[in-house]
Amino acid sequence: MKVDYGLDAPGVVRGFAIAGAVLALVTIVVVVAGLPVAPELFGLGAVMFLAAVVAMIHSSRRGKLLERDRLLDGLRLGGVHLTRTLRNLNIVVARVVKPSSSGYAEIVQRLSDALE
Repeated sequence: MKVDYGLDAPGVVRGFAIAGAVLALVTIVVVVAGLPVAPELFGLGAVMFLAAVVAMIHSSRRGKLLERDRLLDGLRLGGVHLTRTLRNLNIVVARVVKPSSSGYAEIVQRLSDALE
């Protein structure tokens, strides 16, 4: 059972993807038409926007899970079963409470405090 925390700032990701695609298209038009402007600037802008999109998607989809696992492993709970139980609780909490809300952080903190 995998938890999905969702995509952070989907509007920003969409906007960056559109901006990157438009700049890539402008770069192609400028090169083909032979216009006297620097196509490198448009191309660089396209690459930067599209790289930001890839980084944001990776951070949202994979980076959060990696960070969660790193934090749970850092608790040094001393048992694989307890670590798995905590991860399962994290999945349940994520389904009930939005991870971005302050209630989520409070629940996770209470779980950590209860295990100390």
